[in-house]
Amino acid sequence: AKVLGLSLPDTQPKTVGEEIAEYYKNLLTDIGVPTTLKEIGFQHSQIDQLVEGTLAQQRLLGLAPKQPITKQDLRIIFTEALG
Repeated sequence: AKVLGLSLPDTQPKTVGEEIAEYYKNLLTDIGVPTTLKEIGFQHSQIDQLVEGTLAQQRLLGLAPKQPITKQDLRIIFTEALG
């Protein structure tokens, strides 16, 4: 947070993470990079395809902080990522 110029004294780690995520989202928006799946052309009707395609990537899913990750977890993530 300090490197980014964020002053967050005595802040909980979760709050710091949220502030850093918001900083990066704003940065991406400022430079014109899409921040939602909708902005790059995905639609709600494609969520099941995204879930199935993701489940095929077990090597990457193994890096997820929550284990095991379920289809429902992925549906929630993709629904929120649609924006």
